[in-house]
Parts: sequence; C-alpha cells; structure tokens
Amino acid sequence: MTQRRRRAAESEPAFRTIRDSKGREEFVLVPSALFAVIRPRLNAILEDPFYRRLASAPLDDEEETADETLAAKRARRARDRGEVISHEEVIGRYAK
Repeated sequence: MTQRRRRAAESEPAFRTIRDSKGREEFVLVPSALFAVIRPRLNAILEDPFYRRLASAPLDDEEETADETLAAKRARRARDRGEVISHEEVIGRYAK
C-alpha cells in the first residue's frame, strides 16, 4: 500500500451510518478500517483458552431433525414479515 493510500485509510472513519429499506439506521464498517478494528479482538480471542478450544471442536455432524427444520422455516418467515425485536428489547427482557 502506498503511503498516500495508507494515510487516507487511517483518516477514514471506521463506521458509516446508512438507512436500510425500512428506514432503520445501520452502522457499516468501512473495509479499509476493518483490520485495524478487529485485530485487537482477534488477538484476544486467539489467546483465550475457551475460544481456542471452541475453534478446535468438531463440527456438528448430526442430521437436522424435522422439528428443527420446521422451527427454522417458521423463524425465517417471521423475520421476513418483520416480526423481529431489537437487541435492546432482548436485553430488557432477559438480562437480569
């Protein structure tokens, strides 16, 4: 990367705000800032014994049951209809 491009990437904000098709505000990570933002978190994860163990765990090789398939389809349809709750609402309901 040239010095000029590097300076531009460093001065670029890490996040931008956009609105989705329903007018909700979303934060989008700017690609040039991605590595700088996630690098410390990746290092912390790689050093944590729990996450190292989790990463080395075997994949789930059990077949999905009919009930699980049906539940996933219902959840996707509910999401498509907009029947969702915000993160704040989830925290309000279940964080104690």
